[in-house]
Amino acid sequence: MTEGRMILLVEDEQSIRALFGFVLESAGFTVLAVADPHEALDILATQPVALLITDYELPEMSGAALIAHARELRPHLPIILASGHLDAAAFAASSGVQGYYQKGMPIDQLIELADAMLRKEKKS
Repeated sequence: MTEGRMILLVEDEQSIRALFGFVLESAGFTVLAVADPHEALDILATQPVALLITDYELPEMSGAALIAHARELRPHLPIILASGHLDAAAFAASSGVQGYYQKGMPIDQLIELADAMLRKEKKS
């Protein structure tokens, strides 16, 4: 496992979770991919996650609620909101989320965003 490159990916759609996980792992990241936001919070409490990537619409807990709980557990954890919903971009801008990935855009943009955020975090 590469130190400081562990990403927690929270995505309820299995095909998107598999695609994002595969692409991020191919780019050299270690990825813990889950569908359940409650499981994600357990992982954040126990694992050395360096970056959270979460969907906006999740079952049982919204992406906004997950982000709020994640901030309580790990106040300085970099977060990318990934969504296909336009209102998610406004939420990302107003919530202090450091990154936003619009689903459907080239997947290279997600990799570049994750890499840039982890490099920036490492320098802090």
